[in-house]
Amino acid sequence: MPHDWAICRPLVQRQADVRLSVEKLNQDPRFTYAAAQGFYDRWGIGWYRRRLDFNLSAEQVAWLDFDGIYQESTVYLDGRRIGGRPYGYAPFACPVEPGVLAIRVDNSPEHGADRWYSGCASIRPVRLLICDRLHVSRQGIMLSTSTVDERQALVHLSVNIRNDFLQNMPTEVQISLLSPQGSCCASQTRIVTIPAGRESCLAAELSVTDPQLWAPDSPFLIPARRSDARGPNS
Repeated sequence: MPHDWAICRPLVQRQADVRLSVEKLNQDPRFTYAAAQGFYDRWGIGWYRRRLDFNLSAEQVAWLDFDGIYQESTVYLDGRRIGGRPYGYAPFACPVEPGVLAIRVDNSPEHGADRWYSGCASIRPVRLLICDRLHVSRQGIMLSTSTVDERQALVHLSVNIRNDFLQNMPTEVQISLLSPQGSCCASQTRIVTIPAGRESCLAAELSVTDPQLWAPDSPFLIPARRSDARGPNS
């Protein structure tokens, strides 16, 4: 992965002498937008199968994180449907455990064609994510600033925390905002209890004094940094 089953296929040969204009392509059924995307034979249904062999303790859960499968995808584990996505450019995740993984990709003509060559199948990277049953949810962090000036910035933060244990779990959540230089400019610690098998949203507000404002002449950026929590959002 990633893989594209169509890019190595032979080009579809032209069956008539036509001018490659949008108007001409739309009038001739042999040269629709779909056929004109590089003249690749990109239609059909494909399957991927692989045995997932990894260690997973009783206190851990795992996901497969797909950046994109073109077009209609359905994911199975040991013959049981665990997820999928009807749109080829949107990422999605499926809970997994050791077993036989099967992915069905349907790029039949009835699903329509893109405006450019899209590829077929798992065209973007796939990652196996393993974390504790108590974890930050996938894409579970949202941040916004309601007030920003040279003296102060008010930062609103929401964190979705998932508890896949069978009992309620008290947990300590520490939130820190780091400057571009790596120093802590605001932090907050909260104690919350997450119900069993549920997801809870924790809201917080942090105040940053004398923030470094972004401007073309001073393009301060926060560097990307992995979290210590080993969840899908890491």
